[in-house]
Amino acid sequence: MQMEGHMTMQDMSSRKMDNLYLEVQDKIKGLYQAIRDYTSLGLRMNQAKADYEIEYSKRYLIERSKGRSNAEIDNTLDGNEEMAALKQMYKNLEVQYASQQELINAIKLDVRTTENELNREYGVEGKQL
Repeated sequence: MQMEGHMTMQDMSSRKMDNLYLEVQDKIKGLYQAIRDYTSLGLRMNQAKADYEIEYSKRYLIERSKGRSNAEIDNTLDGNEEMAALKQMYKNLEVQYASQQELINAIKLDVRTTENELNREYGVEGKQL
């Protein structure tokens, strides 16, 4: 007989299962958002790289037409503030992109861990959510 306000073991087990299931669903939503952010960062990174390379090529050709050597051109372009800003933008996005990839991997591992717990405690052997 169940007293009002007291939960049975079955009720507690069912509530824990529901909580784990909701936790998995929330993590999967977070994973999808992280993937969308990853895609956006990748597109921005590729655009920043293209902007840097196009500007570098334009300036390289201008300097080459002046008869400068490759070493002189590299030193000139490396010391240019505008070129440095373009390169920094690209490199910053590259770091963010790699970090987002690590976040995605961490979320996937977390989802698998929680799914395994759910399957271990409530699932059928060999059956995945």
